Amino acid sequence: MNTFAELLNSLVKNNPNSVSFIAKKAQISRPSLYDLLNGKTLPRLITLNNLVIALSLSELSEKQLREIYQSERLKHSRKHQEDYFREKKRLLTEISSQLLLKGYEIARPGEADSADLILRVKNHRIPVLICPTLYDHCTNLGKILKIMFSFSVKQGYIFTDKINSQDRSFQPLFQNYGIKILSKNSILKELR
Repeated sequence: MNTFAELLNSLVKNNPNSVSFIAKKAQISRPSLYDLLNGKTLPRLITLNNLVIALSLSELSEKQLREIYQSERLKHSRKHQEDYFREKKRLLTEISSQLLLKGYEIARPGEADSADLILRVKNHRIPVLICPTLYDHCTNLGKILKIMFSFSVKQGYIFTDKINSQDRSFQPLFQNYGIKILSKNSILKELR
């Protein structure tokens, strides 16, 4: 079961209406709704919009559902993956140039499951993940912690295009482990 299906299950269970009523209001069949709830499929965007209306979601729940939906689409859609990696490459180039121009020493590891950049500050090597958009905070936290462990360091960075409200809500958790989420505009302020 995917994270979208898990959240949708929770929202449907907490809804006072029956599954049949929700399916009818979302303009999908009951078996189609069960396929979504079991993680067999992801909805089309119009179906997602109909589900949001059918479940009468709060603004926060709707935002969370849409962000997880985007994350799952990214994992399963080739076009979304290509767009994401194109943006990641652009951001990596932009941040690398920015750091090099300010005199920082960086390296790009060649291993697949490693950091996107290694930033050298004084005698410390700091792993950096580049994420144009942070869709799956828990996965990124696990990845950077694993890299930090392999480097035997207690500090790491995640650089993103811009920080949204969900990123801000996860920052205290990341900071507990010595990890900072920074936008491309705040990198140099942090490194002073």
